[in-house]
Parts: sequence; structure tokens; C-alpha cells
Amino acid sequence: QEGWGERFVENLRHVPTLVTRAEQDLAIYGPTIAATLASYPGVTAVTEASSGQKLDVEYSDGTVASIRAPRYADCSHAVLRDQPDLVLADVARFIAEVRR
Repeated sequence: QEGWGERFVENLRHVPTLVTRAEQDLAIYGPTIAATLASYPGVTAVTEASSGQKLDVEYSDGTVASIRAPRYADCSHAVLRDQPDLVLADVARFIAEVRR
């Protein structure tokens, strides 16, 4: 269905979000997530934080949404199966950030 991407990008403004970026994910190719987000209307830039764990999505109205977006080398779409310990640690950090 059309419009899911636009809704996702709009929801980033309001909803704490974690997105996995798996290098071998053929369903949602991790290395292109930032460029894909930047391609939506109303998004002026997407930059990766120096930690490599977050993406900052800048909107044309000046709003910036920071989302947790850890990278996973040697992972497929099934990140939880491929690297469960890393994913669980990232989810725990994400939950701790949201609770602050």
C-alpha cells in the first residue's frame, strides 16, 4: 500500500524509534536506510551520528528526529537470529533511553 513510507517518516517526529541496519538484509537493505529516508518529501537531510548508532532526520521545518539505528555486519533480515546478543543489548539501551 502506498503511503507507508511517508507515514513512517512523519511518525519519526513523535515516536521513539529503533531501526536495525543489517548489511545483508535483502528485504530492507540496511546500508540504504539513511538515503531512503532522505528521499522523502519534507526531509532535508539524514546524517549518521559519530557513534554510528543513530540517524538524525532533519525536516524542512527545522525539526530533527534522532532515531536509534545500529549497524549489524554479517546479518540478514533475521537480525535477532543472526546476532541475538547484539540486538538484545541494543534494544535494552533503546528502552533505557526512552524511559529517561
